[in-house]
Amino acid sequence: MKSVIYKEIIKSFDVICEKGNVINKHLGLWQGMRETNDGGKSYTMQSFPCDPNYEFISEIEKVFDENFNIIKDLNENIRITHLFQKRNIYVNDFEAENSYIHLINLQDNISKTSLNYYSKDKIINKHDLNLKIEKLIQIIDHTNYLQSGNWEYSKIVFDKEASGVIIAMIIGYFFEGNRVASNTSYFFNHIEKFSTNVSINIYDELRCDLPVYFEYDQEGIKANKKVFLIKDGKIGSCLTDINSSAKLNVENNGRSRSQDYRTIPSPRITNIVVEKGNINFNQMISTIERGIYCTGVSGVALDAASGIIHVNCLLGYQIKDKKLNSDIIIKEPGFSFEVFDFLKNIIHTCDESGVGYRIMGKGRPMQNTLVGFSSPEICLEGSRL
Repeated sequence: MKSVIYKEIIKSFDVICEKGNVINKHLGLWQGMRETNDGGKSYTMQSFPCDPNYEFISEIEKVFDENFNIIKDLNENIRITHLFQKRNIYVNDFEAENSYIHLINLQDNISKTSLNYYSKDKIINKHDLNLKIEKLIQIIDHTNYLQSGNWEYSKIVFDKEASGVIIAMIIGYFFEGNRVASNTSYFFNHIEKFSTNVSINIYDELRCDLPVYFEYDQEGIKANKKVFLIKDGKIGSCLTDINSSAKLNVENNGRSRSQDYRTIPSPRITNIVVEKGNINFNQMISTIERGIYCTGVSGVALDAASGIIHVNCLLGYQIKDKKLNSDIIIKEPGFSFEVFDFLKNIIHTCDESGVGYRIMGKGRPMQNTLVGFSSPEICLEGSRL
């Protein structure tokens, strides 16, 4: 049995701003080590001390000051929660990950509407963040003029964020190798129900410009850069670690991940990518007589036993007579889909993608991990007529 040593150093700060003032901030550093054999059966976890001469203090304070100068000038009516981390991860003698991560939540204190912003650079992009704030203000203003939610539609269009989150949830839960190997994946247990009306491609990809990137997974395995999960409308592979790949007798594609060194790794998605289609957004809208265009996600849950996914979007816009109505008709429209029906009812994928992220949980033991996605707008056949 070879020994796999996983070391992690995280330098972070977080800040909460209200009405242009900082009401809470924290700077921190923690380091840790996990040791395991290559069968994943035994784990030794321990902290190792911080070198008092470590460059963390000066480096993180400088980055904190530069980012704070940007944040404090933003709209004072928006509550801003900003978590910044610099992560250095080593697996055996290899540097597995060295990255900057910004997770910023913008929230309206009255309606509790919120939007997320993600960046991998050391300093946040003020222009991009302002665009998010402008969108949040627009949503807040429009929610004062909500119309009745009693409307007819035959097609549902999900924007880039909503489609990305939904497919990441479906693929993320059911295509992780430990569930497939233990026969607890609803998708693989009912695989005969799978079909698509379009030749869709969905894959898990490690790429520097996407939220998650590493060279080696947490068991010391060199990770495949791209793993096709659905290719040309057919089932491809699942995401594996050492144990699940051995049980399934398939290649290990190096997707062993955990929240941090203190939690046991297991197969996890990294960035779920939905390949773009060949129709632009306006062309797609022009094919719809009665529909609803859904933007953002306020909540999503997946029932593992029944394969039902429940989704609440931020806002719904009416599509009528092949035109998108700019008046907001309902806040947080909700839908429930059986996963096979969702995939089968996809009829269009647009030709431009958007990148997003979520912190997604996984049980046994419960842990949260950053997950990325890249998806175009997606159009589904609906049923409310």
